[in-house]
Amino acid sequence: MRRISVGIVTLALALTFVAPLAAHAGPSATYMLKEQIASRYQICALLGTLSNSNNWVSSITFGHMTKSANKAIIDITMRTRSSLVIPGKLWLARYSGVWYFYSITRGTTTRGISNVAIPAGITTSVVANALAEQRQHQYIVTGILYGGYKKMTVLSRSTGWNTRSVAVQLSGGYRHSVVARAYGYRKEATNGTAYNFLRVLK
Repeated sequence: MRRISVGIVTLALALTFVAPLAAHAGPSATYMLKEQIASRYQICALLGTLSNSNNWVSSITFGHMTKSANKAIIDITMRTRSSLVIPGKLWLARYSGVWYFYSITRGTTTRGISNVAIPAGITTSVVANALAEQRQHQYIVTGILYGGYKKMTVLSRSTGWNTRSVAVQLSGGYRHSVVARAYGYRKEATNGTAYNFLRVLK
């Protein structure tokens, strides 16, 4: 099973949880980094960096949710530009009263933290800003968590030198429809392999 992480959409934003960290701290940067590395394909599908644009995600629908004090697992349906429908799970993590997009799993089975190797040249610094930004931007994540939004539709994508931006519309719940952006960035490993990371949905 391939996975993607949301500090989205994100979107996905998932997990076996480590013990809560100190006040105002978020999830382990190492664990979040591993989830994003393991989620490389689906992150590219959301950000629109796959070579085959038919496999880019066009929408994500949020369904049934299982929630506890420190995590929420939401059944999702991802639809691609070629109308392929892919089931998955969106996992949100709560630390020190703050909710984070942790990862999205492709498929119907939930699993723990991915035990993947971190490539040389990639460090936890690539997700440190994501943790900080997600702490500051709780409106969208709580909207998804509490049923304010039931669907996220991709409107457009833009690409910078090492950055990615996806305009999305959130709708279908008790909140008014809103346009937001999922932000990502690109980092090359020592061997030249490029990885895309999700930063925040705001």
